[in-house]
Amino acid sequence: NQVLQLKLSYMIGEVNRTRGFLDDVKQIEANFRRMINMNGEVTNASKTPEKKSAEGTGGPSLKDQDKVSQLLKISSPEASWNQLFGEIQQLKKETQSRIASYEEVINYLNAQNKLFLATPQGWPCGGSITSGYGARKDPIIGIPVFHAGLDIGGGVGTPIRATADGIVRVSSWNSGYGKLVVINHDYNFSTRYAHNSKLLVKVGDKVKRGQTIALMGETGHASGPHCHYEVWKNGVRKNPISYVRGTPGNIPALAKMPQNQIAEMKQLQKISLDNSLKRYKLN
Repeated sequence: NQVLQLKLSYMIGEVNRTRGFLDDVKQIEANFRRMINMNGEVTNASKTPEKKSAEGTGGPSLKDQDKVSQLLKISSPEASWNQLFGEIQQLKKETQSRIASYEEVINYLNAQNKLFLATPQGWPCGGSITSGYGARKDPIIGIPVFHAGLDIGGGVGTPIRATADGIVRVSSWNSGYGKLVVINHDYNFSTRYAHNSKLLVKVGDKVKRGQTIALMGETGHASGPHCHYEVWKNGVRKNPISYVRGTPGNIPALAKMPQNQIAEMKQLQKISLDNSLKRYKLN
């Protein structure tokens, strides 16, 4: 009986240390979720409320640990082991829950990265804005018309770049657009680049943000060399000015999500977990 009680005491100590570690893990995860704004409304173009994790509540308390400690006072080792077995089973379920929760965080980050790459960002070319989005007089025929894009003037041959990852759906001459490139992106985004002098991609090509897809020109209904840039979402045209940053002469390198920020957060996570492992001697 004395040997069994010693073994039981050791096992209870292991359970308590492991539960303490899981408490740390839960807190670290909560901090990480707040850092990436996972528990609130997603702050991106999709505006889709993120579903809160139902499993992210509960967990062991001081009362739970006291309950395990009371096992030492039970006279029957057999009864003590049965209760301890139940505690270990509960610990196993909680561990599985934490693993599932971390997988949810990873899936969320992957989805956000995919959305980031599919959302038009930055300018398609260098130059200066010659005409904005909205009502205006047609520069050639002089009558009021609605201008569905953003005109960026520059020199013939200026590189035109894709503003998001996607697949080329049109790469040909098309009426007033002249030589036109249309790219479809995930999440129902689409972008159009018109009046080009030369097309550098073909239908079906997969392109990356920042990739040169054409050269600026004045083909089609144009009064001079410029890029006519359109952004569409769910089949509805949008004002491109909402998707660009800085000035047309400043083309940001946004080929991928800021990985340095993600790497920094992951490193903080690893340090916190390693410290907990050392503190509870579980490594």
